Amino acid sequence: MPRKSRNRNTPHERMKEYAGLADAIIYQSEWALDWIGSYVGYPEKSHIILNGVDKDIFHPVDKVPLENFSYLVVQYNRDENKRMPEAFDMFTEQHLKYPGVNLHIVGNFSRELVNANFDFFRGEPYKYHGVIEDPYKMAEIMQQCDILLYPSYSDACPNTVIEAKACGMEVWHHGHAGIGEACSMEDSSLEFMGKQYLNIFNQI
Repeated sequence: MPRKSRNRNTPHERMKEYAGLADAIIYQSEWALDWIGSYVGYPEKSHIILNGVDKDIFHPVDKVPLENFSYLVVQYNRDENKRMPEAFDMFTEQHLKYPGVNLHIVGNFSRELVNANFDFFRGEPYKYHGVIEDPYKMAEIMQQCDILLYPSYSDACPNTVIEAKACGMEVWHHGHAGIGEACSMEDSSLEFMGKQYLNIFNQI
């Protein structure tokens, strides 16, 4: 739901108004339907379609298994619900147990945090890639990493999680929101997602 603190007036009321005008309402996960749908209403025209990923880009590759895991943290939306401090702490815990592990960091972070070495103080090894707009480059990083650290709180169906899983990564999360659904998709292809949308369009 768009937040009142980041939008003028009452975005939740507009959302409810648009839902009333629509012929179909698409939610990105069961969690989104339960959480937002309970306010928006109109269960008779509500549907769930999880996001899809381009598997020509995001797919696993053969790689030499290493003794120490590579972890990944990704953030493009600097929302507190992404829980980045928790993600970094998750890595530090692994670093303390297994000093040979390493961390890749991708995305949009404040200059202060970058200059402060992401608040690491135990010599945790990391590489900061900055913002990556090329999906092929993003896929290349994911294909070389083992575990995505993703403690985010309220994502309906995060593309980052779907992309990581498509690249063969494990995802560590805490079961919040739709992340578990994104991790357990049977078919996360764009083709499957498109067929579901087309089916609803044809019904309308």
